[in-house]
Amino acid sequence: MNINPKAKTPKQLKSNLTKFKVLSILIIASSSTLLGVCIYGILMKEETSTFMTLIVIAISCGAILPLQLINIKRIRSELKARNEAELN
Repeated sequence: MNINPKAKTPKQLKSNLTKFKVLSILIIASSSTLLGVCIYGILMKEETSTFMTLIVIAISCGAILPLQLINIKRIRSELKARNEAELN
């Protein structure tokens, strides 16, 4: 999701910031859980092909996190710049 922070109101930016934080937490939690289940399955089961493919899915879900963090940083810097502009 591409966000142009300059075209949004502060209320919309705060809402998007909250959404990105929640999505990041959900991605971390689901990827960690999936990775844990896969490691357990690999160690305890004889058939490991299913768990190996699920590990790839967990890692690829984790690849989304840097994009989320970049968007969070961009929104925070825009909100900070607007707050400083209001104070001056």
